[in-house]
Amino acid sequence: MRAQKSAITITTEDLVTVVEAAKLLGKHITTIYRWVEAGDMVAVKFSGIMFIPTSEVERWKRKMNEAQRDGS
Repeated sequence: MRAQKSAITITTEDLVTVVEAAKLLGKHITTIYRWVEAGDMVAVKFSGIMFIPTSEVERWKRKMNEAQRDGS
């Protein structure tokens, strides 16, 4: 039996560069690369350029806000 392939559609509005993600999150670009390397942040590469889904940036914003409220 042959495995069925799944397809996803991503538009440029769904992705930001690492530099843009860092600015949106108020972090250094090195931090973003570390999070990706550690598997804590989702990223995709196209033609050798790393992009972060905007949904992932929003998830991290919520996570950081929750940590700030909790005093962590």
